[in-house]
Amino acid sequence: MTSDPTAPDTESAKKSRLILFGGGGLTVLILAGLFFYGSSIEEFVVRPVKANFEKLEKLVVQSPPPAAAKPATAPAPKPERKPFVGCAQIDGPELPGFDQPPENAADVMATIGDKFIAPLKSAYQRISIVAKIKPALFACNNDALGLNAVASGTAQYGVIIFDLPMLQLLDGNEDETAAVMAHELSHVLLDHSRLGYKMNSNLASRAQTVALDNYQKSGSVKKAINRGKLYFDVESARFSRIMEREADDKGFSMAVILAKYDAEGFKNFVKKMMRRFPSSGDRPLYLNTHPGFLERLDKADILIINQKHTDFAQALYNRGDWNGLSEHLKTWLDEIPDSGAAWYYQGRLIARTTKSPAKISMAYEKAVSFYSENATLGVRSQEDQRERDDAWFYLSMALLDEGYENESRNCLRRISSREKFQALQSILYPGISFVSVSGMTEPRAGNLLAARKEDGGKLFTNDRATAASYQPNQPIPPAWKAFRFPSAVNRPTPP
Repeated sequence: MTSDPTAPDTESAKKSRLILFGGGGLTVLILAGLFFYGSSIEEFVVRPVKANFEKLEKLVVQSPPPAAAKPATAPAPKPERKPFVGCAQIDGPELPGFDQPPENAADVMATIGDKFIAPLKSAYQRISIVAKIKPALFACNNDALGLNAVASGTAQYGVIIFDLPMLQLLDGNEDETAAVMAHELSHVLLDHSRLGYKMNSNLASRAQTVALDNYQKSGSVKKAINRGKLYFDVESARFSRIMEREADDKGFSMAVILAKYDAEGFKNFVKKMMRRFPSSGDRPLYLNTHPGFLERLDKADILIINQKHTDFAQALYNRGDWNGLSEHLKTWLDEIPDSGAAWYYQGRLIARTTKSPAKISMAYEKAVSFYSENATLGVRSQEDQRERDDAWFYLSMALLDEGYENESRNCLRRISSREKFQALQSILYPGISFVSVSGMTEPRAGNLLAARKEDGGKLFTNDRATAASYQPNQPIPPAWKAFRFPSAVNRPTPP
């Protein structure tokens, strides 16, 4: 039986149309906004960068080819080349598969001007060093992005783009430029493009479920589609705000703590944006893809205050001014009671005035808890502070003094500094040498081998090649044995 397109709606026909058109229409709406994260990244940035350079090439507007010269006895004058207008790469590694005429970058930098380009490149170079990633940096000498800076891609194939209105707003101030640059670099470093794509893909599927459920209750295709789209918009914006806050926090850490830029640059940039967009708060918060300006201004304020306290406490501690540190901590903890750095210095102070390991460890426990979860300061904003690793180190020592050996050893894996990690390792595992013990993903039979040296010390390794070749000049090399699962592994043959 064929269906008649002019026949009146029936329940089965409505349901079929919801599945064929309503669901499909919802999918189109969702997919249309799927990659709209922050600003229109997909329209201007390659996603994934390695495979979709044609997206970026839309911005690279080539100048029209010169008109063919008319036949003449005398050579026709060469037409004057028009300056390039668009976006061009000005720093960072060359993107594979993306060819750019060298004169394009020269045109872009010349038309934008050194006043804006110099601080942009300087901020990129300083922050990319501490971030340990180098995405391709593009600048636009037009308003292609509409007063914006965007980031996309992965740590290996990332892209950051600044347009002319954004550079004009920054007005050559390198501290403010660093604030924006660090924020965008954080998006790349934290893999937000992939996470956003994955989340929005999941939300698109859930939105169709919401639409179908609504249709079953209301019987209206239009209401069902609108409800599904609203669900997607609200949840996608909520997840976007989470990533933006994370990029704000990590950006502050990289620019201020690691690259040593002035923290006031973050606050001043937000104030500029507030003056440029005074009515930005008119939109409902639940549909905003970014946190509000007032929220970001308050966050910048408290991060700046905490960092100033941290720097001052470091100076007092380094010169041994314990009375001054004691007075400073009273003010600091009164203003920001959940500062991880403040509690770390409180622990160092208590360690000098009491012999009670319990009181010492309690201060360090508060420090590491605020470094691990912090609604006021955030976690990313503090994770590059030197005090974070020190807090875990001295907590481990305090727990060891209390007799909590296993708990003390658990602190080891929390330390990110290789130097502090090795120092604590030598204390917690005396007489044991660890050889090539990196890269173990999960415990399995035979992934760790153990041996004893001639002096009685122990050796551990998870690398069979290391086990086979270690100390080849000794007449009796270590007899390596599989650790924990000896029956599952064949012993390596000594050289």
